[in-house]
Amino acid sequence: MCVYVHSVRVVVDCANRRLNACCCRYHVRLVSLGLTTNEQRKGTYAARRNPFDRGCVGNWAALCC
Repeated sequence: MCVYVHSVRVVVDCANRRLNACCCRYHVRLVSLGLTTNEQRKGTYAARRNPFDRGCVGNWAALCC
């Protein structure tokens, strides 16, 4: 029983780490593009320039400073 519980925990932990990594990559991309999740999902700035985009470095500076 103990080995089974440990195996299940390992599988759940691996799945959780993978999900977190995917979520992190998605949000790194959004910050780099200067978009919110809602703007990206709706395609708000797909056809025109995003007025809030400061460029990749500027977007990260705005977030961190």
